Amino acid sequence: MRGEGPDAVIEIRSPDDETYEKLPFFAALGVKEVIVCQRDSKEVEIFRLAGSQYVALQRDGEGWLASTSMGIRLRQLDGRPPRLRVEDRSEGAAHVDI
Repeated sequence: MRGEGPDAVIEIRSPDDETYEKLPFFAALGVKEVIVCQRDSKEVEIFRLAGSQYVALQRDGEGWLASTSMGIRLRQLDGRPPRLRVEDRSEGAAHVDI
């Protein structure tokens, strides 16, 4: 954690909440990354601070999004119920499915 604010914020988004409206606030604090996870579908997005605004990261060829500030990568898994895999980027065998 730096003096201004956290390196990353994780938002679990519910229908009709104000997650995306908070992005300018997080940017003003200097939060490097905002990870947004949809509560029901487990779909995930990562926004990285570029200057004073956030840029949405793109998935790699296997569907992963990488958080450099947290050292993890995330991907929605196929199947029912929807699941999200969170994997340690330095040790791929270390993961959790939620």
